[in-house]
Amino acid sequence: MRPLLISGFGTCLYTRKGLVVDEREAGTATEYPPHQLPFDWVVVDNYTGYVSWSALRFLMAHTIPVVHMAWNGNLYGVTAPPGPISARVKLGQYRTYTDASRRVACASAFLRAKLALSIRHMSDMAHMYGICPTGLKEEVERYPETRWTDINRLLEFEAKCANIYWREYRKAVEALWPGSGFISRGNTSYSWTRNAADPINALLNYGYAILEARCRVAVVRAGFDPTIGYLHSIAPSKHPLVYDFQELGRALVDSVVLEMVRADPAIRKKGAFVRTTDWGLRLAPDTAKALIARLSFAFSRKVKYERVPVTWETALLREAQRFAEEVSMERRKPRVFAFDLPLPEVHPPTLGASDLAEKIGGLSVPEARKLGIPKTTLWYQQRRLRQGAPLRVYRKVARRIEGAAISHTDATAPTVSRGVSLPPKYPRPPIAKEEQSRGQRHRE
Repeated sequence: MRPLLISGFGTCLYTRKGLVVDEREAGTATEYPPHQLPFDWVVVDNYTGYVSWSALRFLMAHTIPVVHMAWNGNLYGVTAPPGPISARVKLGQYRTYTDASRRVACASAFLRAKLALSIRHMSDMAHMYGICPTGLKEEVERYPETRWTDINRLLEFEAKCANIYWREYRKAVEALWPGSGFISRGNTSYSWTRNAADPINALLNYGYAILEARCRVAVVRAGFDPTIGYLHSIAPSKHPLVYDFQELGRALVDSVVLEMVRADPAIRKKGAFVRTTDWGLRLAPDTAKALIARLSFAFSRKVKYERVPVTWETALLREAQRFAEEVSMERRKPRVFAFDLPLPEVHPPTLGASDLAEKIGGLSVPEARKLGIPKTTLWYQQRRLRQGAPLRVYRKVARRIEGAAISHTDATAPTVSRGVSLPPKYPRPPIAKEEQSRGQRHRE
């Protein structure tokens, strides 16, 4: 996922020889030539400006969806290229929905995958924030799958598990940001959740909207009718099947939001969020840009899917296609279907911890050479910092930078920074010799 965020007063899209992004407020215009676009999504988050018909045609020809965001994290819509016309998948989808036992089997598959990913995320939070993940495991064991025989019972069970999950999530948020005001996702007022009153819910709403857009494209490309779901009920102007697939990625969005709160102190400063007249919060343009960059990086993380490393969003699309094959087959009895969508690891060094970013930003070329970091790598990382993008640092580079901090104090004492822990007696980083030929270095 490589998104292009369109925000700012009066930003327009039109074409000349290629696609032109005209930022009227900044007084700049960038033109992207055909078939050489550095993005595969366009996220529109502004009130003014326009998109020409030629620009829309240009984007559709390059199979690039346009996501229209609302200020409070709602998704207005997705303008995407047409998906495959598969009557067989749609007929199987309708047939599965009308069969009560098969619908429960499909809904159970989504719920089973959601609970497994939630438990995995809680275990990661327990490792980093010291919370207890056993409550959700015990609740799942207390309600075995043999009792999953009715949609209403499934929804009640899901609500109980959600209460446990968000209670522990709140502990992690309080450990990182005690004054955030986050309580939970479930409130007596529906508008409280959607029109967030605290920064954490505002970040979650925005992240879930980006995830919903990804799931909507995956559902359409698999040949489904998005208005017929299994775990979520049919409702006017809703896309229940999209919400079903969205459950497979909520834990990933939750982990990205926690990592952003932990590693980016800028979101706690004044101006990171904007208070509206109805006491809601919306993300400031810089905050939205930082969150989208982190989500983009997380969705592009490699996972093992059928023994082959692919990006997480590619695995999501393949799971949708596999589920389409399942529902389109005629069977006398429902068969147990299991989603196999791994949760990618979100490593703190690769998402740009604040202390690591500060050290990289302050490195000079001679200091980087002493750490064995090439000049081009330093220039690339410092450019990403100036652009506000998350860092993409190899672990050995992060350890060299952290090891440099140890060498100035005590090489035998362990150093624990935000998300980066080093073992005792960590060796000093190797010192690079003088360059003997261009492009080659001989290290000790």
